[in-house]
Amino acid sequence: MIQADSGRFELGQIPVVDRTNFTEGLITAPVTNEQDSSKTFAYIIRLHNEKEPKGFEDAKGSVINDYQVFLEEQWVTELKKQYPIKVNRKVFKSLPLKS
Repeated sequence: MIQADSGRFELGQIPVVDRTNFTEGLITAPVTNEQDSSKTFAYIIRLHNEKEPKGFEDAKGSVINDYQVFLEEQWVTELKKQYPIKVNRKVFKSLPLKS
């Protein structure tokens, strides 16, 4: 099955094995998803080097993601306050080491 998606992405969002010198027309090396062995690559059509404000549709996904990360961090902080971590050293030391 082949699936395609297009959009405007930050360079850091593009899946690559190693950081690449991005140029127009570049096809990145495929990156394998370990969970399902699918492969992902990107075809760089155009680079936007000038900084410009993003439109709502371009920014919406990033804003939602940032807000979800913020909420999760707050939730984890509250959980740590409510349920502090306590390690039973005797039991911990009795656990077999994984090599």
